[in-house]
Amino acid sequence: MQGENIRRFADVIKSKGKNFVNVGGYSGRFSLYDGNPPDINQNIAMVRDSYISFDIREKPFFDMGKYYPCRIFKSLSYGKWCGSNMPALKDLFGDYVTFDNNLDTLYDRVVEDYRSCTEKKMREAMNFIRDEHTYVNRLNDLLKL
Repeated sequence: MQGENIRRFADVIKSKGKNFVNVGGYSGRFSLYDGNPPDINQNIAMVRDSYISFDIREKPFFDMGKYYPCRIFKSLSYGKWCGSNMPALKDLFGDYVTFDNNLDTLYDRVVEDYRSCTEKKMREAMNFIRDEHTYVNRLNDLLKL
């Protein structure tokens, strides 16, 4: 079923007394901005102001092998800790993202890692994205070839 994992994770969030709000991407019952997406500054503010940030993927993405979602890059670049249910992505993001394929424990782990993340570690994550994973960086890599 399409959206099964995101619905399950929304239920976990609700069981913790928090509201799940989705902006963009998944256009199911939780989306706030169907057809009227926020501009970049609104998006940055919403990510930074959110309690937690996460990227939940469905089975087709697991079947693809490696898929690096932009949501994780964006969350980190905006200075927000992020979690994902795709532990295979740890090869790229290392300890800058919380990974757990168990949706029942992912929420608690993201909250714990977010709370214990120091400003220094968050700056390192932001710099990692800026220095290694921007369009300018990719273009420079291509020009070197």
